[in-house]
Amino acid sequence: MIAQFLSSLLPMASLENPQFNLNDPAAYDLLAGVPADSGIHVSSRTAMQLAPVWQAMSIISGDVATSTANVFKRTSEGDRAVATDHDANYLIAVRPNEEMSAFELWRRFMNHATIWQSAYLYVERVGRVGRPLGLYNLLPDRTFSKRDPSGRLFYVTDVDGEPVPLFKEEVIHVKGMSVEVGSGYDLVCAAKNSWGLSLAAEGFESKFFANGAQTGGIVEVPLGTTDEAATRLMSGMQKKHTGKDNWFKVMVLRDGAKFHGTTIDAQKSQMTELREQQVRDTARFFNLPPHKLGLVDSVSYNSSEQSQIQYITGCLTHWFGALRGELQLKLLSEQEQRSESHFIDFNASKLIERDLKTQVEILEIERRNEIINAAEWRRKRNLPPRTDKAAQEYLNPNTKSGPPAKTEPVKPEPTPKTALSPAARAVCEEAISRIARRVTAHARNTAKNSAKLVAWLDSKAHEQRDLFHHMMLPAATLAAEAIGEQGDDTCYAWGGKFFAGLLAMIDVVTKSPYMSSDLEKNVDEQCCLFEAAICADLLGSLNRSQNNAEVSQIAA
Repeated sequence: MIAQFLSSLLPMASLENPQFNLNDPAAYDLLAGVPADSGIHVSSRTAMQLAPVWQAMSIISGDVATSTANVFKRTSEGDRAVATDHDANYLIAVRPNEEMSAFELWRRFMNHATIWQSAYLYVERVGRVGRPLGLYNLLPDRTFSKRDPSGRLFYVTDVDGEPVPLFKEEVIHVKGMSVEVGSGYDLVCAAKNSWGLSLAAEGFESKFFANGAQTGGIVEVPLGTTDEAATRLMSGMQKKHTGKDNWFKVMVLRDGAKFHGTTIDAQKSQMTELREQQVRDTARFFNLPPHKLGLVDSVSYNSSEQSQIQYITGCLTHWFGALRGELQLKLLSEQEQRSESHFIDFNASKLIERDLKTQVEILEIERRNEIINAAEWRRKRNLPPRTDKAAQEYLNPNTKSGPPAKTEPVKPEPTPKTALSPAARAVCEEAISRIARRVTAHARNTAKNSAKLVAWLDSKAHEQRDLFHHMMLPAATLAAEAIGEQGDDTCYAWGGKFFAGLLAMIDVVTKSPYMSSDLEKNVDEQCCLFEAAICADLLGSLNRSQNNAEVSQIAA
């Protein structure tokens, strides 16, 4: 049925594009481009002559190609692992076919997707329906989707001037922003006026400098001058004052002739401002931050990292989502899709790597909070692995906290544990929450002036510590009695942990990449996090003190 339907397309097919007939007037718009209001015909090919368009395509395609794609399988522990034995993993991550690498395939694919808003890959399969054997780029201007009379979707592509039908399972089709099922919305049509204006500005500047920065105008000749004399005068002017060999020569007009310039020069036409605005417009069409196209005044040093994250979340994640969905539909079996045992994802971590100092600070925080161990730290820093047993333990190296060492099999008689009663715990939690709100309110108020906040951090919040001891001593004494400790000791221990945690959290947002204009907001966010966690932290340290006391008693 598809073959019969395809035969009906043959009269309209052409060697240049199977979707259009060269006798159709619409084909001329396709070949020459769409006319812009500036009078320039804009096509995908001419748009790529613009530096910002070329740079935008290069950035997006290069970043997507750099973000390695893999097939992952879910493990029984709920984690994920690269499915190296899956047929599709080698194709999308290493070598899609015998002629190119995965990087080249995805860069070419994304170049098609960004400017044509439609990109196609042919999936070579065993018997056309079996497991995938290779991936090949299809030209976006020579491939299109169709439906047969029964409504089934298939694709047609041009191969050596002949239209070839393909099953929908054989084509990976990723669209940009679309308003219909078949293909993405034509970006050239949407941006024709902006890019046409850029092309016109380039043409103006080229002609302007090609004529030695000489403007055009009108030659006024005296009354009675014959047409022959006027023609001879114009011919002589053009011969002596056009072309690069005649630039900057003095013009001499005879017989009362006068020259009146009519062309606006580049400075008066604000050419530089126009070109810069067109770069900004191009960034908007590609959903890129302007600094990605060289407008350095559009981002400050402190916000460059946030701008990179904005670029990833606002631009690349859309393409990653479209790619991920289409690859999973075409390269995973129906059983793998339904059971969600396998999935495809892109690794964009290389695009958001921070400077070395920030990376080490983040790793230190994760290590201190027992999120990663020493072996994982070294792996993230591309250092040789540690093979000792301690490298696999999740513990805080500053306090050497971690699971207690195993003792001898002979177990002594356990000492009865003394825990806080629900009422005592409620009193402690209320007291901790009250002082936390009091101190963080002072921190939020101080954050309105960056100099005051820095001075407060440098003083280690000294003026707040007496208040903490006064308000927390009754609750600390109540908690200390439950574990046989002194109230003052517990209160001072709590105070040290309280202020060390708060000052460390606030100090982070005073440094790059955080912006000074967002200082109040960032301090407020850190204070909210601190208020939510401090009760559990202080009471948790009480439990650890109790356990340490029990261990000491057992050892004695």
